[in-house]
Amino acid sequence: MLRLAVELPPVSLLTEYVRRFVDGEDALAQAVTSPVLVWEAGVFEDADWTHPPAHVPTADNPVVFLLRKTDARPNPFEEGISVGRASVNDVVLPHRSISRFHAYFQREATSARWALADAASRNGTQADGVALKPNVPAVLASAHRLRVGDLDLTFLSSEAFVRWLKKVVETV
Repeated sequence: MLRLAVELPPVSLLTEYVRRFVDGEDALAQAVTSPVLVWEAGVFEDADWTHPPAHVPTADNPVVFLLRKTDARPNPFEEGISVGRASVNDVVLPHRSISRFHAYFQREATSARWALADAASRNGTQADGVALKPNVPAVLASAHRLRVGDLDLTFLSSEAFVRWLKKVVETV
């Protein structure tokens, strides 16, 4: 039987991934080839945004970003996956606490591990509560709590994300 490739959006609400998981767990697991960032709900006001985001997380529906280069936008940062407020970043977080170019993810060349570095941002970046030094990559585990500016995010490897989705579906 021929399987069609599952095309995943670079950013989507969690409910979209839950729907795809229910429709075909194996197909989704094969399609998620990069780590993800899960952006959890916070208390947001209109004044917090530099421009309205495409998706805003709620308490029961976080936003999921695939950590991959975005072909649709020209990005001068070729070294990794850029995170920032400016629309040229691979992961766009248009919150006032986020610098135009805030942080970046890199995959280690000799392993499958990922690292995160703060890009000398105004409001800093934390991994598991530890402030990152500017431009000094910190290796991430398969699940890591991050704070980028005032936003709480979770880094999940592709395998950890699929396991988490399975738990979400089982609790519904």
